Amino acid sequence: MTKLAKKLLCMSLVAVVITTGCSSNNTTTVDALNDNQVSTTEDEEVKFILRHTDELIESGYEDIVLDYIPERIAVLSTYPVMTLYEMGIEMLTVPTTSTLEYPDDIGAQIVPGVMNSTFDLEGIIALEPDLVIFPETAMYMHGETLKSAGLPVYAIGMNDRSGNMNTYEYAKNQTVVLTEAFATTPESKAAAEKINSQFTDLENALDEVKYYFEGETYIAIMLASHTDYYIQGSKSTVGTMVGMLGFENIYDIVDMSFVSGGVVSLEDLVTLETDYIIYIASNASTLEEAEQMVQEVKDTNPLMWAEVPAIIKGNEIALPSGYMVSSGINIIDSIYELKDILIEDIISIEAENFEEEQVAEAENLEAEQAAVEVAKLEAEQAAAEAEKLAIEQAAAEAEKLAIEQAAAEAEKLAAEQAAAEAEKLAIEQAAAEAEKLAIEQAAAEAEKLAAEQAAAEAEKLAAEQAAAEAEKLATQAEKSERPVESQEERSERPTENQEERSERPTENQEERSDRPAENQEEKVTQVLEEHGIAVGDKEFINVTLEFNSIDEAAYLKGTFFGQSKVAFMGGGSSYEEIRVFYC
Repeated sequence: MTKLAKKLLCMSLVAVVITTGCSSNNTTTVDALNDNQVSTTEDEEVKFILRHTDELIESGYEDIVLDYIPERIAVLSTYPVMTLYEMGIEMLTVPTTSTLEYPDDIGAQIVPGVMNSTFDLEGIIALEPDLVIFPETAMYMHGETLKSAGLPVYAIGMNDRSGNMNTYEYAKNQTVVLTEAFATTPESKAAAEKINSQFTDLENALDEVKYYFEGETYIAIMLASHTDYYIQGSKSTVGTMVGMLGFENIYDIVDMSFVSGGVVSLEDLVTLETDYIIYIASNASTLEEAEQMVQEVKDTNPLMWAEVPAIIKGNEIALPSGYMVSSGINIIDSIYELKDILIEDIISIEAENFEEEQVAEAENLEAEQAAVEVAKLEAEQAAAEAEKLAIEQAAAEAEKLAIEQAAAEAEKLAAEQAAAEAEKLAIEQAAAEAEKLAIEQAAAEAEKLAAEQAAAEAEKLAAEQAAAEAEKLATQAEKSERPVESQEERSERPTENQEERSERPTENQEERSDRPAENQEEKVTQVLEEHGIAVGDKEFINVTLEFNSIDEAAYLKGTFFGQSKVAFMGGGSSYEEIRVFYC
């Protein structure tokens, strides 16, 4: 059976259902089947089943059951496009959209979207697709017309009407349905497995960064124009994405009764204390376009926008229109992109914090190094001071020791000098004593000699006197024998001799008294000069002088020496020897 014949058969079956209102066990239907019942004619084999999601089944939609694998698929919703593309399924058409960019090798005709005024329903029918995937929201407009043209029409939902699933969960479930239906070859089955694993990978990636944002609050607004802003709740597409990262929507926390119809004013935004503000630019298809539109909006009232708490904190994110609605598995890329944007801010903040920490650490390190250098310098200075002090102390000790040694040397020298002086004095005293003793001994010898000489002289004198007496006696004896006349002559003769003797000594006395004075004065003066002593000095002089007579010595004593002590030694007729002690 050809595909065209099959289409005609399907159309016939639809006509039967319409006219009879029921079907028999041997009739194959498309819209009258559910996920648990698949009816075919006895000669047909089911090769393709495309199930509807649960909430659509509850709304009356039934699975698509075909006895062939569709090859000419007209896709008029963006939701299944990328899933079918990655599985290698060829498509006749894809709708225009601003929410995503199709790959260059998409190979399908890009036609106006169902809600576009230029949408060409007849053109779609003319392509003779063997399966039409149509937005469920537009089925009330064109669904029946397509069915009446004999085309199998699969209604694809945008979100879970029952509220049991959020946008992400719904997209994930829808993707599972599509991959189950179109995984008809080993290649498409492998691609389907890879596609579904992307959801698991995303969830694991979010778990790794969720702790950065858990508990952070946000407000998300869709910028319909420069002055019209609409709140995006936690069930919205962007709300779902942000919630998966751990954020809390301020709409779920505080009383938002002042928001009417989802419209929020700039004055309201200023009063809402949130950590982040997220903008969705309705007319932007890229992040750059979104940021441009946000800036244009803020430029309308920069002073008031600057008062929005999240903006003051620097936490604002601009997103393109693709975050308003889901495009099937494109929600995975959108969440990754949002994660990266937020993480980039966190990383940037962390980098700044890290840089600040690094700077602080560097400053601390510099401070520590400076402290070490200061400590080192202080230690060096302390060491230098200690060394200087030690040197000074050593110098003082050395100086003190030198002084002590010098004092000791001086004392020793003084002692030696004193000893030398004492020794010298002792020697001199000993010499003086010896000299005195020698003088005394000499005096004693002289005295002894004088005594001996005196004794000899006396003996000689006595001998001479004795001889004279003997001669006298002999003479007297001789005279006694002479006559008287002779006696008279003797008596007269001595008288004459006596006169002569009395006159003679006078002359000799004058000669002696004159002569010794001159000779002895010169002699004494000479002796004194030899001893370096002047007359009148109180010095001891031991001088031995010779005089002609004792009378001359006595004269010299009285007239020259004054108070000197004179000892007379010896005697004789021709000289006297005396010793003069002059004190």
